[in-house]
Amino acid sequence: MLLPADWLVEREVTLVGMEATGVYWKPVHWVLEGAIDNVWVINARHMRNVPGRKTDVADAAWGAQLIEHGLVRPSFIPDRPGREQRDLTRYRKSVIEERGRETQRLHKVLEDAGVKLSSVASKVLTKWGREMIDALIAGQRDPEVLAEMAKGRMRSKIPELKDALAGRFNAHHALLCRAMLARIDQADATIDELTTAIEKLLDAEAGARGELGRYGTRAAFRWDVTAEDVGLTVYVRSPSLLPAVIASPLGLDVISRGVVVRRERVR
Repeated sequence: MLLPADWLVEREVTLVGMEATGVYWKPVHWVLEGAIDNVWVINARHMRNVPGRKTDVADAAWGAQLIEHGLVRPSFIPDRPGREQRDLTRYRKSVIEERGRETQRLHKVLEDAGVKLSSVASKVLTKWGREMIDALIAGQRDPEVLAEMAKGRMRSKIPELKDALAGRFNAHHALLCRAMLARIDQADATIDELTTAIEKLLDAEAGARGELGRYGTRAAFRWDVTAEDVGLTVYVRSPSLLPAVIASPLGLDVISRGVVVRRERVR
């Protein structure tokens, strides 16, 4: 995939357009954006060819003509830091939704077992609710013992809890609940990890823009997140935007294409 990029650079191509087809354009775009000044991703609806025999070569020639005459516009593609941050937030949203679905499955299993916790409390997976479910899984079936695990305001509802916990919870329900709670715990851990990464990206970027002053509005940011630290790199259009006289007081290390602003250890 690097060969086409080198071929385009050798011929001093400054504008490349490609049709957006699912996710297949992404690896090509990532390679070309580092070598070509302008890389356009064009909506497939805007590049419909005239009826007739359809080939990749003919489509490429047709797309080149549309771009040459200014008949198509590029789709909005965020810069690399924006795409990486978007990937984190979108995946976190998916994990949160999956956690919600797993919680609903847990509620159904409890209802099937005759455990009516949801009729007494609006939320089942609270601290005391989790302790009751864990006790049920461990083999405790006495409603009075389970109801005494209530905490806070739920202490006033112990009589209702005794009735709600008098079900037919058995080993089959315990197996299902144990598996579902494990998936919920894994989802919670993933959500916390992604949230921490997102917050660090946002905090580091805000601090970096503040340190760079007026230069911060004209810089692009790239993140390198690992288990130990978060690396933030600032890319500028021209080295003159960040002269050494500005970089030195900030303690910045000038590199080939940008400036490393901060590298923080994850606490």
